[in-house]
Amino acid sequence: MTAVILTFISWIYVLISIPLSIYGINLFLFTIIFWRRRWQLRRAAPVEAQALRQAQRADPWQPEWPIVTVQLPFYNEQIVAGRVIDAVANLDYPLDCLQIQALDDSTDISQQIVAERVEYWQKQGRWISFHHRSDRCDYKAGALRSGLATAQGEFIAIFDADFVPPADWLKRTVSPFLQPGSERIGMVQTRWAYLNDAYSLLTRAQALAFDGVFGVQQNACEIAGLFTNFNGSAGMLRRRCIEEAGNWRGDTLVEDLDLSYRIQLCGWRLHYLKDVSAPAELSPLMVGFKRQQFRWAKGSIQVLRLLGLQIWKSQASLFRRMQAIVFLSSYLAHPLMILLLLLTLPLHSFWRGYLSHLPMAWLGVFSMGVPLFYATSQWALHGQDGWWRWLLRMPLLFILGIGIAVNNSKAVLEALIGKASAFERTPKTGVTQEHSPIIPQVKEKLKIEALTWIELALFLYAIGTVALLASQANWYGMYFIGMYVIGLGWVALESVFEAFTSARSGA
Repeated sequence: MTAVILTFISWIYVLISIPLSIYGINLFLFTIIFWRRRWQLRRAAPVEAQALRQAQRADPWQPEWPIVTVQLPFYNEQIVAGRVIDAVANLDYPLDCLQIQALDDSTDISQQIVAERVEYWQKQGRWISFHHRSDRCDYKAGALRSGLATAQGEFIAIFDADFVPPADWLKRTVSPFLQPGSERIGMVQTRWAYLNDAYSLLTRAQALAFDGVFGVQQNACEIAGLFTNFNGSAGMLRRRCIEEAGNWRGDTLVEDLDLSYRIQLCGWRLHYLKDVSAPAELSPLMVGFKRQQFRWAKGSIQVLRLLGLQIWKSQASLFRRMQAIVFLSSYLAHPLMILLLLLTLPLHSFWRGYLSHLPMAWLGVFSMGVPLFYATSQWALHGQDGWWRWLLRMPLLFILGIGIAVNNSKAVLEALIGKASAFERTPKTGVTQEHSPIIPQVKEKLKIEALTWIELALFLYAIGTVALLASQANWYGMYFIGMYVIGLGWVALESVFEAFTSARSGA
């Protein structure tokens, strides 16, 4: 009977590993698509190759510029609100064609700061207005929808509070909409750069993760005509397609992903500009990173529930539909990772060397898609600046991805059962490469959440599993579970440290 139970559990282990390998395969496909296009460019005749490259760049020259509305949504962003308003007010664009909306839902002193900066720039002749809501209905989606009602622009650009766009950003981003053959471009997304990527191990890992998205994934999706997502900031949308797709809605925690998929289901497409970037703050706080990941994980599953059937019934190709479902469901990997950890200890306790009896070799092959994907992104973005140095950050990304699994598993489960939750902002600190102390700058009291205790418990569980594997001289298993030990320990202990530091500082 015991053997039957263990065999059953072991095959559950295998079945759990299959979807994890699918996500690795998906990243491998992105990498293949990217390199195939690079190969095509190298084989093309010099004139043709130059034309292809030129088509991917934005030409900032235009005799008549259209009216663009830049929307700046705020919620208690007192540290960075003034900075982004100043940056947008200084964009190189005709003043009579640049409308700026400060969409403020703040409940603290941020409201006064935003209002003062708006008044200052109004006196300087800028077309800028202040909009305050007291109900915060539908959170960011509600603010953007409310602003759209009075927006005058044919195109709508959006910046979150922690972004600092360069002066030429607007002209270079609106240009693709104005080129011949661009009638069905509904969205233009630019690359996210970083103000503080070298600040800490956490920000280094985040930068590598975002580089994967903006270095390979966005390129590959556009090349292959796949569903992709507008990233919610440092991008521009055609107003007509927003309205045609049903406007912004607050049914999910990722209003940008929801809208961008609805826009593409209406036949519009997204154009990605790798050579145009806007720097932003990476969260130097573990609590901020966890909140951000929670929103994205829960929101992705919410969008899958809302639009999955519609995507599957669409006229898109089978490959395009399957890739969209895989992308929207990718956060399911995190609860599966936790299940793998929980199953490893009992299987090794009662069935020593079980891995040798299971068909698991393919898992290691397919998992190679992950490092190849991120290595390619570093070559694509930092090829002329010692891209290999960035690869030294890759272990940080892997262990952080494991460490955040508990947080994201809770988000996924809540989305699957339809549990609603508030939109929790990511705390902004305003730090750059040169700053050091950050906790005292955060105007909220950080505390140890219940989820942190679960992370600590699993951290201890992983240590016990590693000890068992060591007694069996299972070095491969020790390496695999050791990643859990480091990742869960990093996320949990960093969360405890931040809460303790916050309490001592009186934040």
